[in-house]
Amino acid sequence: MKVFISWSGMRSQGVAEALKDWLVLVFCTLEVWMSSQNLDPGDRWTVELASQLADTEFGIVCLTPDSVS
Repeated sequence: MKVFISWSGMRSQGVAEALKDWLVLVFCTLEVWMSSQNLDPGDRWTVELASQLADTEFGIVCLTPDSVS
């Protein structure tokens, strides 16, 4: 199963990365995709993002009070 984790801002990125680490420990077969860890410099990010979203079964959006506004 594939999960897409979205974040915005440094604090929510930290939360998203911790969540990703925890998810793969708890659910061994889970594939988690995050742009900060799965996009390489120079990648055509819009194409890759659209491709990953099309293949993803679940999404998690990490928000903090700072990133909401």
